[in-house]
Formats: sequence, structure tokens, C-alpha cells
Amino acid sequence: FIFLTALADTSTIEKAKLTEPYAYLVKPTRPETLYSTIEITLHNAAQRKDPTPPLKEGLTIEDSIFVKTKNRLEKIHLKEILWVEASDIYALVCTVSGKFLLNTSLKVVEEKFPQNKFIRSHRSYIVNIDKIEAIEEDELIIIDQRIPIGKTYKEKLMSKLSFL
Repeated sequence: FIFLTALADTSTIEKAKLTEPYAYLVKPTRPETLYSTIEITLHNAAQRKDPTPPLKEGLTIEDSIFVKTKNRLEKIHLKEILWVEASDIYALVCTVSGKFLLNTSLKVVEEKFPQNKFIRSHRSYIVNIDKIEAIEEDELIIIDQRIPIGKTYKEKLMSKLSFL
């Protein structure tokens, strides 16, 4: 894939590098630059010696997902995930053992994760229901981390929790 964006700051470029794009173009881009980048990228992809497509990051496999870290794909069990938060155009998966950047949006994560285990608590957060330790006003507490509860998501979230 090719990034086409108006963002040229160091932080965004560093995050983009984690996804290993074929190219990173900063807008405004001339049409001939965009065309030549796409043509070269398609040509190089067709010339690859290994015709098998790469594994797609974030594909759900029963109870786990694979996330890209440096040169490898690491398996993360869904039960280990505490929450997922939006990070620019990416999703940041937070576990007890670390954080992993996914090259996908929070909306895609929400669609792929099992809805009986994960729920959107805020426009920027999806939480593992089993990891919620407490609720204080408009915040969830998961391992001493406060996660906001958005007004739009509160009713659905509360309906998923068990009360006596």
C-alpha cells in the first residue's frame, strides 16, 4: 500500500514506517508523481519472486490475532487484550505485556473482535469486558488505567455488564 497524506511530521512518519508501506507521499502531490509511484509499486509487486501474498495483519483466528512487530508477526490471544485505542489512523492494542500498533482503524477492530467480549466505550476506545475492574462516573478502570465512557456508548456498555 501507499500512504498519501498531508502529514509530514516525524512522529507520523515513524508510525507509518512500522507498517512498511511501498511509498509515503505528502500532499499536495502532482498527478504524475502519484501515477509513477503507483506504476512502480504495482510493477515491483508483480516482480516479487514469492508470489504468495503476505499475511494480513490483524486477521482474527478464533481466539487470537497476529500483529506485526518489526520483522515478524506475533500472536496475541484476545483474552490478553485490555483495550484498543485509536492512535491517528491506527489502532493501538494494549496488553499487560505491551502495546502493539495495528495498521487498521478502530472501526475495523470493532467489527473483527467478538462483540460478546469487546465493546466500544468511547469513540477512541474498545475495551475487553472481562478486564473492567470498576466504573467511576464516566470512566472505566482497567489495571489502574482510566478509560473514558462516551455518552453515545454508555447505555450499550452498561447493558453488557451484569448487575445484582
